[in-house]
Amino acid sequence: MEGLPKVQSLCEICETAPWIYKCSKCFLKHCSLGCYNKHKSTCVSSVGLESKEEEEAALVPLDLGDNCSDYIPTRILENLQNSKRLKELLSNRHLRRYLTCLDSSRHPAAAIEKAMKEPLFIEFADECLRVINQPQSN
Repeated sequence: MEGLPKVQSLCEICETAPWIYKCSKCFLKHCSLGCYNKHKSTCVSSVGLESKEEEEAALVPLDLGDNCSDYIPTRILENLQNSKRLKELLSNRHLRRYLTCLDSSRHPAAAIEKAMKEPLFIEFADECLRVINQPQSN
């Protein structure tokens, strides 16, 4: 009995040819310069803030209100800076570039969804969660 044929992922632009390359900014898989050129103008990480007003609005602190279940106190977040594993992960220039692109994305939900398919980002996110979920000593 023959084994199953090897399935190769397709280009995320044309969806017809196997991918060969990845965008250096958002890691989208593409097969050719033509597909990359189509993608380049819409790359979520290559599009910056459009105006000074948008930039200033992005700097306004969020009002979390009284009922935010996702709020993490600053004292717990400060533990992130003491994680040796996080420091090791952040020494990877690809991860740093990826995080910078995510931070500047005009479509953060879509960017995070795409990031959650990248092993390096998943490893980073898992380590962040491990650190903030550690039992706190009083």
